[in-house]
Amino acid sequence: MNLDKLYRLNNARHYQSVQDDAHRLIETAINRHPGNVAVAVSGGKDSVPLAHLVTQHCDPIIIWNDSGLELPESRDVVTALSQKLHCPLVIASGQAKKVWAENRGLDNARIVDRETILKPTQKALKEHNIALEFVGLREDEARGRKIIIRTHGGILENKKWDVVTAWPMRKWKAADCLAYIDEHALPLHPAYSRKFGKSREDIRVSWVYDGTWRNHGSEEYCRRFYPEIYRELREIGLI
Repeated sequence: MNLDKLYRLNNARHYQSVQDDAHRLIETAINRHPGNVAVAVSGGKDSVPLAHLVTQHCDPIIIWNDSGLELPESRDVVTALSQKLHCPLVIASGQAKKVWAENRGLDNARIVDRETILKPTQKALKEHNIALEFVGLREDEARGRKIIIRTHGGILENKKWDVVTAWPMRKWKAADCLAYIDEHALPLHPAYSRKFGKSREDIRVSWVYDGTWRNHGSEEYCRRFYPEIYRELREIGLI
């Protein structure tokens, strides 16, 4: 039997409860903060189900942050999802390799993040007059995220960004996300089928190489699965 289907059967009550919680939070956020809605989608296991959930309540746009060093397959996954859900796709583009080179790689990680992730995303939100953005953060990913989510109750009025952020996936586990993708035949990123010393639940869909994750095998991952990108990063001195 399919492992995701088996998970749904063995954890039916929990699986339904996190969906119910997500729907309640989505509905609450939309009612409190009317206006244009966006869903931040990376192509990973959390954001793909999130987009499907949100489209059951409204007609959002999907925003994908292409930092310039995303996993190459992520674009195809996000594009397929936007087509399946009939949602407009907006790409917030950065130039990670250029910014890295100008700022000595990841020695200045905050600068890199600001220029390749935050600024392009903020620009996209502003250009499309977004009042409410849904983001797929989960409490069990990290202690810091749990504190942030619980402090704000799942909905944050971000005055700095001038947009409200909501986290409907807050109570989900990674296994819930993968089971939901399987149940609804949503696009599944190829990264989750790779054998690289991690379970499917622990795999992250992010940058093809991230120096801050060097100790977690980021360099070897890039070398093994994306040799051309690896050689390019070596040539320009980022690895």
